[in-house]
Amino acid sequence: MQKRTYTRPNPNLRVVVGGRSGRRINPWRLGLFSAGVVTALALGLWFIAPSLAPSRAPFGPDSTVRADLPFTLGRPDPTLVPRLQTLTSLPRLRTGVFVLDLQSGAFVTQGDDVAFAAASTIKIPVLLALLQDVDRGLVDWNESLTLNATVRVSGSGFLQYRPLGTRRRVWEVAGLMITESDNAATEMLIARLGGRERLNQRFRWWGLNHTALRSPLPDIAGTNTTSPRDLGMTLALLDRGAGLSPWTRERGLDWLKRVTNRSLFPTGLMRVEPSARIAHKTGTIGIALSDAGLVDLPNGKRYILAAMVERPREDRRAVKLLQDISTLVAQVWSAPASTPALTDSLSRPLPPAPPQYPAGHRRDGVEEQE
Repeated sequence: MQKRTYTRPNPNLRVVVGGRSGRRINPWRLGLFSAGVVTALALGLWFIAPSLAPSRAPFGPDSTVRADLPFTLGRPDPTLVPRLQTLTSLPRLRTGVFVLDLQSGAFVTQGDDVAFAAASTIKIPVLLALLQDVDRGLVDWNESLTLNATVRVSGSGFLQYRPLGTRRRVWEVAGLMITESDNAATEMLIARLGGRERLNQRFRWWGLNHTALRSPLPDIAGTNTTSPRDLGMTLALLDRGAGLSPWTRERGLDWLKRVTNRSLFPTGLMRVEPSARIAHKTGTIGIALSDAGLVDLPNGKRYILAAMVERPREDRRAVKLLQDISTLVAQVWSAPASTPALTDSLSRPLPPAPPQYPAGHRRDGVEEQE
């Protein structure tokens, strides 16, 4: 058998470049050096690749979503200002009001840019975040969300009484969050959207200076906060469809029109204009009461109204105050409009549902998936 021999590379081997003799290079060292370079490049790409990929984060920067002031402010309404000041001058009630005519820009603000206990009005920005994520392809209407021990909270709504493991689709959960103010449904959506801090980042990106989720609902202590101006800005973003398709925008407004608690702004509005329309969301805990909505009057006037009251526990004066604020604004602005009305989106029928939305579904969003 022929004996194999192995020849050790010459350590004095010279590398010739361009016909000229270069420095002596040990081939073993050259191989190790090359392997090190390749490894370093691979590790570098591993760490920087995520930053090179398109962002899928559910909050900014996105010019179609961000709007520091999504409306035009004109002049303070000279009739409303003194009357609202008189109306809200009640002892031991801290009141904030934001009113804006979306046509003329006439407005009234009183204590509107400070934090109040949000109660269930916090569900308005949560809704807008969900609608945007649906249109950005981050959430699907037909995804199943599961009721577990973490999101099963007390307070309003009936999902808390369902067995653990109950599954519902996103569109059903969102409908329950708004129309029935279901707290468990809200916590399910907060978890799906990345949690409280992720949503707080988005709220800050929108320019909501006082809106923050800090505690699970029902948050009896009032640690979750917002302000009348923040609620007005959120409703304005929804009204103009910031980051939303027309169908998704109308779906959100439709849910807000179907809120079952009509004891606050709707009651005050009906005293003046029984045929008026309102898309709104209330918030109720022992120490705070609030309502915020988009109102369409028969004369074509369209306005945002948000009012929040912090009160001694269960003080019923807050209920009457919010009703009276709604009545007053409707009285002052129910005169015939002198400018053409904006398109009345609240009066239009919903456009046809897209293919992913189940045909023949129950619009109140209470169909079960066990």
